[in-house]
Amino acid sequence: MTRLPWLLCLALLAAQPALAQIDAADDDDGIDNVAGGGGGSTDPAAPVRANRGAPQSRGRPPTLSINPSVWIGARHRVSKSFLIDFYVKQKATIRENPYQTPSSDVAGGISAAWSVGGFSLSSAFEVKESFKEYYGPWNGTAFDLRAAIARRVTLAPDWTVVPAFLVSHLWSNPESRNRWKLEVSAPLGYALDKQWTWEPLIPTVSMQAYENRRTAQRDWTMNVSTGVRYQITSVTMIGLAFGFEQRQSNVATAEYSRWVLRPKLQFRATF
Repeated sequence: MTRLPWLLCLALLAAQPALAQIDAADDDDGIDNVAGGGGGSTDPAAPVRANRGAPQSRGRPPTLSINPSVWIGARHRVSKSFLIDFYVKQKATIRENPYQTPSSDVAGGISAAWSVGGFSLSSAFEVKESFKEYYGPWNGTAFDLRAAIARRVTLAPDWTVVPAFLVSHLWSNPESRNRWKLEVSAPLGYALDKQWTWEPLIPTVSMQAYENRRTAQRDWTMNVSTGVRYQITSVTMIGLAFGFEQRQSNVATAEYSRWVLRPKLQFRATF
């Protein structure tokens, strides 16, 4: 039985590097770049389910995961230093990790960002509906609350790096997916021209701690990616990121390594 996704939003507080980190840290959104940065880590909420014939030991050879997504939003700039985004997004995952079957989800939320003393503070609240396969049977609802801090550093003309730290908590049905997440990233960007931006290095390290699992699962994920973005119009952007991801865990069957390709289409209107 399939449930129609409901998109609901609410959030508080928080300029753009941190808001980009908020967007990027969700699942496989590793190329969203409101401010020239973007994380590369994934955040599979579902518990690991081994496929038939999948090895139950460490050291499985890397696989390729393709994670296309579409992001549609509306932005309201309240003042020079404060802005709010309302958004919906869709993501399909062609193999969440080597031990999982394909999945898809639809999410909606609100995020806000505030620039203070050269730093960017942001927060977001998101509601997500998950499905098995490609919008097949409903597979759960999740509520994700996030906060981030970031700072844009200019290294040289056209070169920037955006160190960022993010913390989030996810509440879900089923409760076995409830988890805390901490993430550190420092994407490096180079503006080729007014439309093209190259990100030669997008390093990300994250930790996930699940609350309601007998194994007390703790996952450490390291991702190194490279990407490129093209600003089609003032409100439309396409991006592509490719990288390598390694996850270590206290649960052997949750460990994996993979190559990840992330195409993304983004539309953001302002009012």
